[in-house]
Amino acid sequence: MADNSNENKTESNTIHLSEQSQIDYWTEFLGCTEAQLRSAIKLVGNSLTDVRKYFTKY
Repeated sequence: MADNSNENKTESNTIHLSEQSQIDYWTEFLGCTEAQLRSAIKLVGNSLTDVRKYFTKY
């Protein structure tokens, strides 16, 4: 069976920090640390669109 975990992460427009695999994926995808990702989500929410905008501002 093929691993579709990355497909599921990119299909969703929401970042969930409940699983380490998601944290690892999004920190690599966004080029940030886990602390930076958590901080961004606290500030702008867990919408992928909003988090990406946050990181392009800074």
